[in-house]
Amino acid sequence: MTPEPAWKHEDRQRVIATYRPGTDDRACAQQALADWLGETVRPDLFVTLRFNESLSPIATRRRLRVFGAMVERNWLGQYWWKKPDRERSLYVAFLEGTEQPHWHMLWRLPVSVQHTPLWKLQALLPAIARRKIAPAGSVDVQDLRPNGELLRVITYCLKQSDGQHNDDRFVISTEFRSANGREK
Repeated sequence: MTPEPAWKHEDRQRVIATYRPGTDDRACAQQALADWLGETVRPDLFVTLRFNESLSPIATRRRLRVFGAMVERNWLGQYWWKKPDRERSLYVAFLEGTEQPHWHMLWRLPVSVQHTPLWKLQALLPAIARRKIAPAGSVDVQDLRPNGELLRVITYCLKQSDGQHNDDRFVISTEFRSANGREK
C-alpha cells in the first residue's frame, strides 16, 4: 500500500485557486482540480448534506465537523480518532447557498468500508445526520466508484464560484484533526 499523501498548505491553495473567480480558463482549472482530486483524494462518494434551515457558514462548518466525526465513529469504532490517517476517511467539502446552506462532499471511504454496498451507505449517512446534525435535513449519497464522473461532480460543486465563495466555503476533513488525531 502506498503511503497516504500529507495534506499541505499547497493543497489548500490549489483548491482556492480553482474556487476563486478570475481563473483565466475555468474549464482547464476545473479539469486540473478534478485530476488532482482524482489522484490525491480518490473519492468514492459524492455526498450532499442539506440542513433545510437558515444557518451561518460557521454553524454549518461545526455541524459538518460533528457529522464527519459521527460517521467515522460508526465506520471505525469507538477509538476511530486513534487510527492513522491512511485508515480513516477523507473528504473535501464545498459549501453552497446562503439562505439554505448545504455541503457537497467528495468523500473517500476508509479501506475497511470500501466494499460496503451503496444501499447501506444511503441508509446510514442520513440516519446519522438526522440524530443531531440536521434533524429536518437530508443526505444524498451517490457512488463515484463505478462510473468515475469526477469532472461532472467537480463542475457541479464549483457552479457558484462566480464571486460568492471565499476560503471559508470549503473544507478538507483533515483540517478538523489536531496533532494527536483527535477532532478539534
